[in-house]
Amino acid sequence: YKRQLLEPGRSDLARALAAAAARGVGRVLLVSDGRDTRGDLAGVRTPVPVDVLPVATADNARLSGLELPLDAAPGETVRVEARVRADRPGPALATLRIEGEAVASRRLQLSEDETTVAFAAALPREGPVRVAVELEVPWPQASADDALEAAVDVTTRDPVWVVGDAAAARLLRAQGLEVRELAPDELRLPIAAGAVVLRAPAAAFTAAQLDALASWVEDGGGLLMTGGEES
Repeated sequence: YKRQLLEPGRSDLARALAAAAARGVGRVLLVSDGRDTRGDLAGVRTPVPVDVLPVATADNARLSGLELPLDAAPGETVRVEARVRADRPGPALATLRIEGEAVASRRLQLSEDETTVAFAAALPREGPVRVAVELEVPWPQASADDALEAAVDVTTRDPVWVVGDAAAARLLRAQGLEVRELAPDELRLPIAAGAVVLRAPAAAFTAAQLDALASWVEDGGGLLMTGGEES
């Protein structure tokens, strides 16, 4: 089989049988614990005989999902959330790795339902950063599904320009964004901002400033107008 078609971390018995039949195999011996994690094995009809050798089911704990932002600013702390599924309850250790280096660990108690573990990860440099979570349990098991990895694109972001709304500026800073507060007469071209937040009334700007904002938005710039007595 072509290597890129195989996923060693999970079973796809239906696809495996279909592939074997397509290659002209005359007979198949299926050694399985009966768990079909992908596909619909019950509905498969193969044109070749299939012999089955049942084997004992081994309890397994596995990482079933990893959630983290696609991008972040240098130095930003992001939330990394991993989902764990287990065939039996018991203790486990989850480890967070950034660029291969272990930076945090969490002990958790697994249940037969899904368990979630969260980390706060600081991303100090620019470029794609590899973030991984690894799982350890105190019983022997297959390790192919004990780790998940994803990349976060760490890039410098343009600041958000906030005009006339100090409360919005505080809120955005609390989210880790760089904020530049401006008075209406300080709005200058070119607009080198990630987004512009306005609370000042239109009369506080010149016609040239308003035309520049309109052109900037038409070219893809983000504009947020917040509510106020004169907005």
